[in-house]
Parts: sequence; C-alpha cells; structure tokens
Amino acid sequence: MQAYFLAEAGIEEGLKEINSDFNWVPTGYPKALGSGNYSVTISTYPTDLSRKLLVSTGTVQGVSRSISLQVLYTGPQAFNYPALGGGKLTIAGGSVVSDTIPISVHSNNPGSGAVEVGSVWPWSSGRVEGNASACGTVVVRSNGTVTGTVTSGAPAVDLPPFDDNFFQYYYNLANADGKAYSGNRTFTSDPCAGTTNKVVYVNGQVRLNGTWTMTGCVVATGKIIINKWASGHITQHQYGNLPAFMSKNSDVEIYDPTDAEGMIYANGYIFIDSIFGTYGPTIIYGALYGKSWVNIKNATQLHYRRPNPPGLPAGTIAVKVLSWSGG
Repeated sequence: MQAYFLAEAGIEEGLKEINSDFNWVPTGYPKALGSGNYSVTISTYPTDLSRKLLVSTGTVQGVSRSISLQVLYTGPQAFNYPALGGGKLTIAGGSVVSDTIPISVHSNNPGSGAVEVGSVWPWSSGRVEGNASACGTVVVRSNGTVTGTVTSGAPAVDLPPFDDNFFQYYYNLANADGKAYSGNRTFTSDPCAGTTNKVVYVNGQVRLNGTWTMTGCVVATGKIIINKWASGHITQHQYGNLPAFMSKNSDVEIYDPTDAEGMIYANGYIFIDSIFGTYGPTIIYGALYGKSWVNIKNATQLHYRRPNPPGLPAGTIAVKVLSWSGG
C-alpha cells in the first residue's frame, strides 16, 4: 500500500509538470519519499503527437506498484504544427521540417500553392517528414518530399490571441530588468546577459549581428533582423518556456545560420535564408508561426518542439486524462 501511495505521488507530480509543459522530460528520478522512492517516465505514441503515457512506480522495501496515465493535449490547435503560415508556406533550399514521429505543416492561404515543398529550381529541395495541409492547394515539386498525407482545401487553423495583453506580459518582464527599450536597437552580444527574467523588449526594430550566444527571448514591436550581412552565427538558448523571437507588428528575418530554441512568431512574415552558410544550416528546435508568409528558403532544419509561451490569458497547455490504470 505504501508503494502504491508513492506511485500516486509520482503520477500527480507528472500530471502537474505536463500541464505546465507538454514537452516535459522527467529527470532526477528516483526521488526518495518517506520509507521508499518513486520514479516517473513518459512515452509518446508513435502515431499521435497529442497523446502521451505517464508511468509512475513507487517502491518500498523491494515491493513496487505502478500507475499508468494516458493524457491528451488540449491546448491551442495551432501549437500542434511546427510551421504554420497565415499566408503561403514555402519549404525549399535543402530545408527539412522533422521530428521523430510524423508532424504536420499548414497554411491558411486559400490560394494556389498555399504550401509549396521544393522549388522550380532543381537544387532547391524541401522535405516535410509528416503531413502538409492548406486551405488552398498544396504543391509538392519534383525535388520536394512529403512523407505523409497531402491535403488541399483543409479548414483554417487559428493562432491563439497574441494581442496587446499578451505582449504586455513580456514588456513587464523586460522592464523589471531594465531591458525595455524605446526606438530601434542593434545588439552585437547577448542582450539578456545579467537579467533575471531573460526577456528583452524593444519598441522598434531589432538587429542582431555577430557571433555570440544568448539565453532568453527577444520581443520587438517592429522587425527582427538576424545577421543580414552574413556577419556571424548566433546561438539562442531557450529559458524556461519563453519563445525565441517575437515581432508584434512586423517580421522576423534570419539571413545567416542561427541556432534557436523555442517559438518564433511574426505578425507579418518569417523569412529564413541561410544562403551564406559559412557555419552550416540554421537549426531551430521549436515552431514557426507567421500571420503572413512563412518562407523557409535556404538551409534550415526545423525540429518540432511544441511551444508553451507564458502570457496567454487562459494558459497555453491543458491535458485531458484519457485512461488510468494500476495498483
């Protein structure tokens, strides 16, 4: 009975963590509690990114009991997609969108070629390791690959409300650290260095130039431009669940290889063109959401990680328990 109660403690802990971050990975187990310990593991269903299985095992004096919990992601639908464009979505230039299990990309554009994988140029290939859908038509070129299903005329997928209240949350975090700026800014080193909240907010345009590493989030009301003149290689690490880069009213442009972790959002377009490629391709562990065109033009590897940005009024992640078993 003690082992069973320990397993219950672990499953409650796991459920709390996965409600906060659906990408949560259990670490630091087994954990001691009372006269025994408990461990929590998580596995993903091979054909469904929205379901996961939590297993908690309690052990007391060599006796173990386990509880299994199957959960379903019920957060914003858009966050099921690694790349989503309000306008066109283009994947070309040797770019790949992938994960360990099938995912889907989507465009809300109702027109022809709303999603284009590959290019008319023979050397400009594109690959989606999953499905591709659009409100308009999906075009897979001869040098393009979609390993899953292709769906034209699909329903629209709405992004959650990235409104004034949402961005006010990030302004407040930055302002508390003295990192809320008025007017255009250029950074040539980590703008989040020495901060507590790891957010920089610029009421204007932002340029990030050079070769350096940062941990945190850059938010701008205007355009975010990264290494436009092939001036280096920026590596951005995620802090908690913070996004990587967000433009409230404009675009995000990445011109030279950039390693980024977290969600990239633009109220305009997202443009990635690592054509200079001195340091290799742009590698993103996260998701791309643009209200306009999302153009993954050259040398990009997008590895899907479901976002969970703080600041949304209703909370981003929610899970529903589908089944429970154990004893």
